[in-house]
Amino acid sequence: MNICRLYRQILRMQLKLPKDMQALGTPYIRHEFKQHYQQGTDAQKQTFIQEWTSVLSSDLTDTAVDHNDLKSNTMTREQQARLDLLKRTIN
Repeated sequence: MNICRLYRQILRMQLKLPKDMQALGTPYIRHEFKQHYQQGTDAQKQTFIQEWTSVLSSDLTDTAVDHNDLKSNTMTREQQARLDLLKRTIN
């Protein structure tokens, strides 16, 4: 697989994730591609491509947690109120 195509597909996959997860994932992906792919040996590059291709095929959106479901199922009303207050304060 072409490395540029793989990079674009992974970044597109990130767009399916919640915004807070995108904020963590996108810089990480950029760093990984810059740091490891550009400086590796041919064998390392091949391994790098294989690993990221497997990430792409696993579709991270299947494992993404819906934060609203998590909040309503596991948090007390007091915790939910504190979280809502914190969100309003941040925004």
